[in-house]
Amino acid sequence: MAKKTKQNKAVSIALTPEDRLKRLKNLKPGDKFAYKNTGYGLVSYEDGSDAIGVKKGRLFTDTFDHGMDWDGQNWKFNSGLGLVTTVVLTEDVPKGELK
Repeated sequence: MAKKTKQNKAVSIALTPEDRLKRLKNLKPGDKFAYKNTGYGLVSYEDGSDAIGVKKGRLFTDTFDHGMDWDGQNWKFNSGLGLVTTVVLTEDVPKGELK
């Protein structure tokens, strides 16, 4: 007689757009996130997770100590030179792209 084994499956719960927006808007120290860098036809991702906090409507991090602006959907820094950095949740980074 064959022995039955119970398999544990990982369950992933997709965030609703409202949950994702709330998590992004309310980042605080210790929260996991990534920076998405775009410009000149290139896209790259790097670990952020260095939030200091939100003050006066701007996100301050160790990387962006002058703050990032909220555009209604995301935290954004526009260098003015064609490069734009936004904040994304780590689960939204394509597999193998996070540096």
